[in-house]
Amino acid sequence: MYSILIKTSNATNKFSYYLNSDESIFVANTVEVLQNKVIELLKTYNLSQIIPVRNCKIHQNITIEEVEA
Repeated sequence: MYSILIKTSNATNKFSYYLNSDESIFVANTVEVLQNKVIELLKTYNLSQIIPVRNCKIHQNITIEEVEA
């Protein structure tokens, strides 16, 4: 399942989930549905403001580090 984050502030890198009309978080079950929603959102937001994310559960502690190429 996939959702979409919308960048709400450039200064502070704040994001919020894109919500359905009933205020629930948008969830797409397929990449095609996600793609169609992103295309629709491009009428309102810049591409740099739209961040598709894959929904997942983390079952143990993890550390994410940036690696220089």
